[in-house]
Amino acid sequence: MRHINVMLGVVLLVMGAQAQAERVHGPQVRPAVLPRISAPVALLPRTQVTAGPAREMPPRRGTPAVVVERSMQPVPRSRAAADAVRGVPGPLQSFEGLSYDRAVPPDTIGDVGPNHYVQMVNSRSNGANFAVYNKSGVKLAGPTALGQLWLSAGVTNAAAQYGYGDPVVVYDQLAQRWLLAQFAFETSASPPWYIAIAVSASSDPLGAYYVYCFEETDYFPDYPKFGVWPDGYYMTSNDGDNLVGAWAFERAKMLLGQPARVLKFEVDGNFLLPADCDGSTAPPANAPNYLYTMMDDTYWPSQGFPGPDRYEIWAYQVDWVTTNNSSVTMVAALPCAPFNYTVNGYFNWNAIPQKDTTMKVDAVSEWPMWRAQYRNFGGYQTLVGNFTVDADGADHAGIRWFELRRTLTNNWTIYQENTFVPDANHRWMGSLAMNGYGEMALGYSVSGSNLFPGIRYTGRVAADALGTLATEMNIWNGFASQTNSARWGDYSAMSVDPVDDATFWYTQEYIGSNGTWRTRIATLAVVPEPQWSMLALVLAPLVRRRTAL
Repeated sequence: MRHINVMLGVVLLVMGAQAQAERVHGPQVRPAVLPRISAPVALLPRTQVTAGPAREMPPRRGTPAVVVERSMQPVPRSRAAADAVRGVPGPLQSFEGLSYDRAVPPDTIGDVGPNHYVQMVNSRSNGANFAVYNKSGVKLAGPTALGQLWLSAGVTNAAAQYGYGDPVVVYDQLAQRWLLAQFAFETSASPPWYIAIAVSASSDPLGAYYVYCFEETDYFPDYPKFGVWPDGYYMTSNDGDNLVGAWAFERAKMLLGQPARVLKFEVDGNFLLPADCDGSTAPPANAPNYLYTMMDDTYWPSQGFPGPDRYEIWAYQVDWVTTNNSSVTMVAALPCAPFNYTVNGYFNWNAIPQKDTTMKVDAVSEWPMWRAQYRNFGGYQTLVGNFTVDADGADHAGIRWFELRRTLTNNWTIYQENTFVPDANHRWMGSLAMNGYGEMALGYSVSGSNLFPGIRYTGRVAADALGTLATEMNIWNGFASQTNSARWGDYSAMSVDPVDDATFWYTQEYIGSNGTWRTRIATLAVVPEPQWSMLALVLAPLVRRRTAL
């Protein structure tokens, strides 16, 4: 079957060569942007929460549509709890993150470095709030409005005065730096709009940042998502009407605080995520950044993109010397196990039931979920991701997850995939990552008619049967349902500790007893910590490494 799928993917690429060329527009090369340097984060003022109405973040833009689902279509399912041979251990630690500051939804996100965890959420004033924690959960700085970085650098445009949100936090392990970003504007209805990016001047997230404002006047750059790559910081944005902005920022200059250019393509189709490199091994020399999305055989043909259920992989090749040589090209269209696209329709927010209320919340099942994590294991490369699907044709949310692999001589292929839906509750808003031992952790929201929205996770070790996940473990229970908005957070974040390349860090939202959102930060493992002897502690990493490769 895998051989048949590979051949079908080749046929799709050959037949669609002209069509895919027509889907790509650009590049546009923007003049270099001069940065400024901020005051150290440790000296910035903390956000003062004041009374007032909540600010609804700009709505996810798309035209509501009914998607014809396969009625009770069988789909691959991960092992149910009763059939699993093992479970994941409970969280190693769990501590409270940032909480409601009059903005809905929170768009909870964070990343981990050698000594710190940085978390960010939407807020009311000067854009997103961020905070810096040590690895024991002690808050060292924040909450601080992201716009304060620009204000402290003497910037007075919309990025500083107004900010807005859809925050991103990325730890650049290749350079040992931090990237904090959000879109910014005075009004979303008219330009100029900005992509505001701050890159730490050192490895210390409490220090100063080089702050950039990249102006956009053609399309409002909604839903920005970033990936670290050696030759650039790559970003995608929802530019509306099935149009995806594919951006590359001049990373080498930004790390030095020098004027930096941005190069942008527009791609027709479903929202794309850029590959985000993890681990200490960089991609092969001159490798393009890879963008991924999923396409289904019911909705997307009606939009002019025919084909079976599939994962599309695009190669973004940047030439900073001769920029017109840059390109975005589809390199793989991988027919996958059938899935039902969207829960309760395209851009219909009335999707996920909650306890003690008839109000439902948004599943964000139209788009792939943060993040498209990339790793280079030497003999092969991996790309892992997840998205929410209707698991049985009855608007039952589950999580499709997958691992793609690529060797030095072969193109991307599907190594394993499945849909995680172990019971009648709904699971969505997932984030998936793989550590250096080939172990995977998947965190997500869970809710149901008899369950307040909470936080759970599952995972697998490399030796597990392909396409299987362990029984899930609870991270944190919700205390109420969300009734002030149908917008649930647009993403969550699973990352891997760069120190041991094994421990997972996850951040996600839940609803507190007062009915507003709060967040949790947890450290996770998918295998129990050894408890036996000093010899076992020494040998355990060697055993894990052997089973990973």
